Amino acid sequence: MSGYSLHIGLNYVDPNAYGGWDGELAGCINDANAMEQIALSHGYQAARLHDAQATSQAIIGELGRLARTAVAGDICLITYSGHGGQVPDSTGDEDDGQDETWVAWDRQVVDDELHQMYSQFRAGVRVLVTSDSCHSGTVARMVMAPEIEPGARAQLRPVEQWTPRARMRRMPMDVQMRDYEAREGTYQFVKNLAGPSESRSIASELILISGCQDNQLSADGDVNGLFTEKLLQVYAQGAFPGDYPTFHRKIVELMPPDQTPNYFLLGASAGYQAQQPFTVAPPSGTGGGTGGGGGGTGGTPVTNRPTVRLWSRGADVEYLQQRLSELGHSVSVDGIFGYGTQNAVREFQSARGLTADGVVGPATWSALEGAGQQPGGGQPGGGQPGGGQPGGGQSGGGQPGGGQSGGGQPGGGQQPGGQQPGGGQQPGGQQPGGGQQPGGQQPTQPRPTLRYGASGEDVVYLQNRLIAWGQNMTADGQFGPRTLSAVRSFQSSHGLTADGVVGPATWAALG
Repeated sequence: MSGYSLHIGLNYVDPNAYGGWDGELAGCINDANAMEQIALSHGYQAARLHDAQATSQAIIGELGRLARTAVAGDICLITYSGHGGQVPDSTGDEDDGQDETWVAWDRQVVDDELHQMYSQFRAGVRVLVTSDSCHSGTVARMVMAPEIEPGARAQLRPVEQWTPRARMRRMPMDVQMRDYEAREGTYQFVKNLAGPSESRSIASELILISGCQDNQLSADGDVNGLFTEKLLQVYAQGAFPGDYPTFHRKIVELMPPDQTPNYFLLGASAGYQAQQPFTVAPPSGTGGGTGGGGGGTGGTPVTNRPTVRLWSRGADVEYLQQRLSELGHSVSVDGIFGYGTQNAVREFQSARGLTADGVVGPATWSALEGAGQQPGGGQPGGGQPGGGQPGGGQSGGGQPGGGQSGGGQPGGGQQPGGQQPGGGQQPGGQQPGGGQQPGGQQPTQPRPTLRYGASGEDVVYLQNRLIAWGQNMTADGQFGPRTLSAVRSFQSSHGLTADGVVGPATWAALG
């Protein structure tokens, strides 16, 4: 097992590449050096790219080198500090119509390129990315500064507290437009090389902790960027004892309300996330059926968590998002119960036969905390492995229930949504051969024909079905470019006319 790291920092970019704009910042090289010191203290083999070294070719080349070098059990740390940017999305991959970028020395590196590089890491490799830049929620710096309108500033903590002598980490709009016009062919070329997002699978386990959300700005300071400054404060020279979700939450608690660091996962296991940040050793193996109560009592899981709903905040919401993410739902782990979280909750509830109201009360908590567990888990206190016999699940499985809830009989653990013999749960609550497709119940009423520009509950249902079929998107109820792209991809892969119109044939294929 080994640790490898790459630390990118740009206080300047090449003015010849950006029409005379040099992108001056103050804290980015310091950020890169500080993150490199953390890596070295943990035994990583570190590389760095500063200013003129950080060309687009060098960044992609170093990411490729890491992907070729790391093997299962290794960890790769990638840190970026500099401007973040956006270019128009021409492929329909982005819900907001913009591709997020890292602003390299010579051109912008588009998130499609980065995701393509991440897809080259082998299975069993842990990848940790930190990005102190603007629009960095899912890719990868601007600041809150004097341009904030007075009315908005009044709603925030004092700007001086967060951005002393702050610089704008923003590529000016005129520079951004000129750059895109000059390099539109280049950006289209690299996006075509990367391919559609649906075709890029991530075999490794990736955690991205970024300076802000995709629609927010990040602050530059005199010494460090604000996000990196607070990260270092929480890290406390290695004294921080918690796991990755707690590390993220503690950073968020120190940030202003207008800059919320994001926690984004791609295939990251619970074992990886439970490690202390930057740990090189792989997580120890996990397994169920240890007995002695370790695998559960065979009854419905018990929870004392509070009821949470739209616009709830805090650790319980972050835990909720964590569980949803682990179960395959597309949701940001940021501790804020927004519309994306509500849609994911409704999808989960619908798939498990619960009232799909988006409110997480005792029944939903129990289903969440019981979902994904190993079959059986041991008789109560008996220390015996297993316990799930054929027909052991009553709820939703369609098989005779083999055991009483909590009674300690074989197969007594109810599984929300049904289970195979022995407890193996299927997506959507039906055993193979039951006639249903992955991810939820088939509609009982014919669905209307949907096309680009539609909105509402039927679009939410459509998006949830597409997510269940593996599309990477958000169920926001708006049939926009991202949904259109996902529909066409689904239709093409199922031998349907790829026109982006969801009619009877497409609904039937979706299930």
